[in-house]
This record gives sequence, C-alpha cells and structure tokens, in this order.
Amino acid sequence: MFRSILGVSAISLGMISGSAMADGHEKKGYGFKIGAELRTEFTYNNNGFQKVLADDPDTSKTWSLQAAKIKMHGNVGENTDYRALLRFEDVVNGLDGNPIQDAVELGHVTHHFSDQVSVRVGKDYVNYGGFERKEQDFTAIYNSPWVTDAAGSLGLSQVGIGFLFDVADGQKITVQIIRDELANANNADDEKPAATVEWMGNFGKIKALAQIGASEPMDEAVYDFGVGLGYKSGGLNGHIDYGYKTSEDATGGDLSWHRLAVHAEYDTGDFIPFAKFTLYDDLSDGADDNGRTPAAMDNLLEFAVGTHWKASGDVFRPYAAVHAQTGEWDSAANEDSPTQFNVKLGVMSQF
Repeated sequence: MFRSILGVSAISLGMISGSAMADGHEKKGYGFKIGAELRTEFTYNNNGFQKVLADDPDTSKTWSLQAAKIKMHGNVGENTDYRALLRFEDVVNGLDGNPIQDAVELGHVTHHFSDQVSVRVGKDYVNYGGFERKEQDFTAIYNSPWVTDAAGSLGLSQVGIGFLFDVADGQKITVQIIRDELANANNADDEKPAATVEWMGNFGKIKALAQIGASEPMDEAVYDFGVGLGYKSGGLNGHIDYGYKTSEDATGGDLSWHRLAVHAEYDTGDFIPFAKFTLYDDLSDGADDNGRTPAAMDNLLEFAVGTHWKASGDVFRPYAAVHAQTGEWDSAANEDSPTQFNVKLGVMSQF
C-alpha cells in the first residue's frame, strides 16, 4: 500500500517539477495575529433515526457549544509563516478523547523556498472531500459530517508534510504525505501512511479542483477520487463536489461509495440565506462479501436551508436553519428508511 502511495506522490512530483509559484505567499517581516471563533446553538431534533431502535423515540432539545476556537497566524522572517487553530468545544462539552491531540485542529509551519515551491510541515487540513471540506470557516453551519468527518477515508486534519507548487498563473498542485490516524484503533500499528494529490485551478469567477487520495484504514486499501467546481460572483457563492471511493478489505472484498455535495448562498448585505444538498451512497448492492449491509450512514440524503444575519458584521451573527436526513437502514433485525429532521437556532462570532 505504501508503495502505491509513494508512487502517486512521485508521479505528481514529476508532473510539476520545474513549475512556478506556491501558495500565493507575500513576503513580510515578523508578525503575529490572534483571534477567536465562537458558536453556541439550540437544537430541536425529532430523533427519527432512532425509529429503527425504538417504536416512539422522544424528541430532544439541547443547548450546546458548537465552536470555541483560538486562531493564530504570523510570519517568522520573509519566507516562513505559521498557522494554528486550537479548539476547546469538546473539552467544554465533556467529550472523551485525547484532550491535547484533539484540541489542535491546525498547527503547521510553511517555508517558501522560492515563488515556485513551498513545503509545509505539521497538522493541516487533508485535501479530500472537495470544496466542502475546504470551507471550514466559522459560517459553515452545515458541512455534512459524511463528507467532512471520519465517515470518509481520511480525517479532517492530520499530521504530515505537504509540497506546494504553482504550475502556472492560478494553477496549483499540492502533494501531501500524512500519518493516517484513522487506520486501525484496535492495532498497535494504528498510524499508517497515506497520501493525497490535489490540483486547484482559478479561472476568475470559477475555481476547479481534482483530488486523489490513498489510505489504509482498518487494514483496507482505500482510494478516493474527487472533482469539484466553485463559483463566486457578487453576492452569490456556491460549489458542487463529486467523489468516488473504492475499498479492498483484508479478505479481498470490494466496496465502493460515492458522494455529492451542493451548496449555494447569497449575501444580500444583511442576510446570507443558504441551501445545501448532500448524497452519500453505498454502491454495493445489499450485503458485501463479508455479510455487511448498508446502514443509514451509507445511504444518506441531506437537505438544509437557513440564513445567518450580519447583525454586527462578524462579531455577532444570529442564524436559523432546518436540516433533514433520510437513509436506508438494513440489518438482521430492522429494515427501514427513517427520516430525521432538526431545527437549529444559534449565534456565531469571529474576532
């Protein structure tokens, strides 16, 4: 598997050797900036997915802290910059995990060897999942977990090294070699190498990307392919992403999934209404070679509509949204297609 990963990386490095400007770096002296992101939310949920487990699930109403982050960035001389994003909502909400490791969402240093080549070392967002995973700013109320989180083959951000190249005006290629923390938590050898290659093109109002990822979670060779288009003109901003993932497990069984994410929003000056659609679909028909069957998380449709109000710019933004999901749930005890919806009211802030 690692040979395949290095092979993908080597081919990409060969394609871009001798090319020109990485990461749009502006040469600056020493500098340091610090800020914060906060979001608190009230959620009403009908718990519809629990219908496969209970006849009449109770609804739930919860207040939660969705984001409590400190962000830092700056320069160490003209050619080296750094960025860190620390998140504390899991600690505040009392969730289990490694408090130090989980608190670091981003933490990397980038050295610009020239206007053509840069190298980044540390914990960075993994180039997987298209524009949907790239847009992790504080206004991202509904970034589908089936695209952004561990339901994919690679985690949102992981430790590794990245090589950034500008192959032409507005054309960038990034190669990442990372330590896959999602490998096999039941093994001592649970951190295996993985790699991604991304091309990003900027064509004025339109951006395009193509991504290839190779990893080996749970001792299964996983290959992921994705393409995306982004559009921004005036107040209109949106993207569409398509991805295909194929996996060969330890027994030789083949599995495959695809996903589609569409997001559009329009900035009226005061309000920013948005709409989102997500499809995450298991393409294996029924049980696979190991007798596993699809679950709701493998055959899922999501819809979300809402708006946030720039009551005081970025410092105070109330929002409201409605979110619905439906999926197939097929097991030995249950065969159902439950629907779940929730209503969210919250306030987000960035300063």
